[in-house]
Amino acid sequence: MGEQIESMLAEVQTQARALANASDAMAGVTCRACSGDGLITVDVDGVGAPTQISIDESAYRRLSPSQLGTDLVRTIAAAADRAREQTDRLFREATGQQNSLPGLAELIPGAPDIADLCNIVQPTRRGGRSG
Repeated sequence: MGEQIESMLAEVQTQARALANASDAMAGVTCRACSGDGLITVDVDGVGAPTQISIDESAYRRLSPSQLGTDLVRTIAAAADRAREQTDRLFREATGQQNSLPGLAELIPGAPDIADLCNIVQPTRRGGRSG
């Protein structure tokens, strides 16, 4: 049992390093999307918050205010979706090793399962979405 616990502790330390690395990588995520006509470009950070919005000046002549607003919202959403996909992938890669750990309930009857706890801890997104 002592060797199994030592092995588990080593695995937990490996996973903690993987999560820390993933967190650092997630913090550096930036994504860009362009509207279909190329008049709007949006950059977002890892949580999907816009960091830069560029609107070609011809958009004000070519699009109605309503269409410009719609295209802007769609472009922001597209960039945010890309950021979510990237951060979700990083999180999945970091937590993919969880299956190699024995369940805590296997060692201590009645204890919660570590895999269940990992499924609860997921990056939160704006608008109530989760990855």
